Amino acid sequence: MSTMMKILCLLAFFLVFAAMSGNNGGVSDAAATTADGEAVFKSVCTRCHTSSRICGNLGRDASWWERTATRMRSNGAPLEAKDIADVAAFLSAQAPGSSPVCK
Repeated sequence: MSTMMKILCLLAFFLVFAAMSGNNGGVSDAAATTADGEAVFKSVCTRCHTSSRICGNLGRDASWWERTATRMRSNGAPLEAKDIADVAAFLSAQAPGSSPVCK
């Protein structure tokens, strides 16, 4: 193996290592999204909807919740794009009948 090839392989190794060490697997990002989504659910969704109404739709996927939240925004719900993504991720991750949505 030539010297140049060894240097390139070593550089590639360090770049991959640096990229991996800066990435925690998305765990904290996912946890933050879940916490933010739960906060949106509690502060925005329950202004107009009962928990039982929302609970009845648990088990649906994120795209369904995104469409629903976007429709609610067009009806006046104070939701930003990030709020919609967060609440959709939160609600789609909840199993039917689960707490804190279903009381």
